[in-house]
Order: sequence, then C-alpha cells, then structure tokens
Amino acid sequence: MTTEQNTQHNDAPAGAPAAFGPREAKVARALALLEEGVCGILESGPFKDYLRFMAAFHRYSPNNSLLIYLQRPDATRVAGYKRWQELGRQVRRDENGIGIFAPRFRKIHRDERERAEAGYDGKAEGEDTEKQRILTGFKVVKVFALEQTDPIPGAPPLPEAPTPGAVDSGAAGEAAAAARLEIGLRRLLAAERVRVRDEDLKGRYGQYDRRKKEIALTRGMPPVERASTLCHETIHHLLHAERSEATEDTKTTLEVEAEGAAFAVFSYFGLDTGAFSFAYVANFAGRTEVLRAALKNVQTVAHRIISSVEQSDASAERERKPRTSAAA
Repeated sequence: MTTEQNTQHNDAPAGAPAAFGPREAKVARALALLEEGVCGILESGPFKDYLRFMAAFHRYSPNNSLLIYLQRPDATRVAGYKRWQELGRQVRRDENGIGIFAPRFRKIHRDERERAEAGYDGKAEGEDTEKQRILTGFKVVKVFALEQTDPIPGAPPLPEAPTPGAVDSGAAGEAAAAARLEIGLRRLLAAERVRVRDEDLKGRYGQYDRRKKEIALTRGMPPVERASTLCHETIHHLLHAERSEATEDTKTTLEVEAEGAAFAVFSYFGLDTGAFSFAYVANFAGRTEVLRAALKNVQTVAHRIISSVEQSDASAERERKPRTSAAA
C-alpha cells in the first residue's frame, strides 16, 4: 500500500478556527470529524484496525491518515484528481472526495529595513526579492482513493504498488522478515549512538537505559521475539529518552505509544501482531486530546523506523550490485 502525496508535515493545529467563512467551516468540520473518529477507536479491535491503516499511510501526517481512514477505510492508495489522470486513471463520476488538510501560504512584502540590511537593491532576474512565503494556516483539499477510479482506455497500466508486508509463509519467512527489521533498527540505533548488547536479563526480554544510551537484549531469543524486543526498546529511546520519569498518570500513554508504534511497524513488514492487546485504550475516554497527541507520536516514530529499514534495504541492494556485476 502506498500514497501519491507526501504530507508528513501537513498537519493542522489542534484547535478549530472560528468558522467565519466557507474555507474555515471546512477546516472546522474536518477537526470535528477527527474528534469523533478518535472516540470511535477507543476499543482494542478498532484501534488495531486504525494502526494497520496508519502504517500503510505512514508518510501522511497523523491527522491526515486518520481523516483518510475515517472517510475511506478501504483505501490502499490516494491522489488528487489530476494526479490520477496523469497516472492513467479517471475518478468515477459522483465519487465523493476525501478531505485532508493541506498548508495554506501567502506571500508578504519584506520589511524595508530587512531588505536594506540584506543588501537587496533590486530584483534579480527570475527572483522575487520583494516577497516571502509564509504559512498562514490550513485548508481542506480533496483526494481520491484508487478504489474510486477506473483505467483510462489506452493509458499504460498503473505500476503495481510495492507490498512491504509480503513475507514468505512459515517460520523461515517470518524469521527473514524479523532479521530485516533488526538490521534496519541497528543502523538507526548506530546513527543515534545507542549501544546494543546481549546479556542474561533474568526473566526480561530487554531493557533500555536512557542514561547510558544502551539497549540490552536477553540472550537466545528466537528471531521474531528478538526483533520485537529491539523494536520496543528503540521506540522507547526515540520517544521517551528526553522525558522525565513516568508517573502513574502517564504510564498508560507511554505504553500506548510504545505498543502502538511497534504494532504499526510489525503490521507494515508483515510480522505477526496477534500478541498485541490494547484493552487499556479505553482509559482515554474523555481525554481525546491526550490520545491524539499519543497517536501523533506513534505515527512519527513508526514512520521513522519504517523509513530507516527501507533505506537500509536500499543501501544493502546498492552494496550487492557491484559484487553481482563483478561476478558476471
């Protein structure tokens, strides 16, 4: 599953603006849909369904992935109307678009003093020195799911989207997928200067020491359990290393973030997610803003890990190619 727009940073502010015009009214309605949608996933089953969907749309902002899920939960790929035409697909008549947030910019004139201090004495060819582009807010734009389109006669077929979650059946296939995940995680941790070591942890699978920037894994774990444990501890480092010690009130939030991100990563790479349970998300009833903040953290770290593993795959492929050419 893929997306045709990278809107990782196209997130809207948490508070709804005053609905004083059609554009602002659309934004307010989208924010209300988000609020209602968060309330609808406060059970383990729906929460898992959303995490699977979010993993597939991890390049989108947390708000936008949730908006797509709430409006078109069967979507596997989305793009704008014209983009689909460029890809050889036509949106069917009477199909309703999926509203998502996009940034709104405007150009403003530079302050005269700023221009003087910067040495602007005129307008260079092809360069607008009089104005600068600033973010002024967000608007709602429409995209459409692949499932809302048909092929344009005579157009080249749409290239098949990659399926990162496809693994060979059986224990060997899952072990290979787990090894792939572990390699990507270790590269990410090396860049973060976090040490990974094996030791006997006396009943614990793993632990993260934020003061030492060190992850310990118990010896002798099967590949899938090892990758799962390393994934959990990596998430704790990425999300929680700079936070103060957890209180009783924040432990549930920290657990939802760590477990949710691990579930999303495992789902994306086709590893077994049956052991995950999210019964405690019901504790967020009446605290939807807290859950939305947690979901934002979940998506941010899941996107980082997924991207890191895919970059690791690409690096390994580049390293293999010269050896293959030399052998030929």
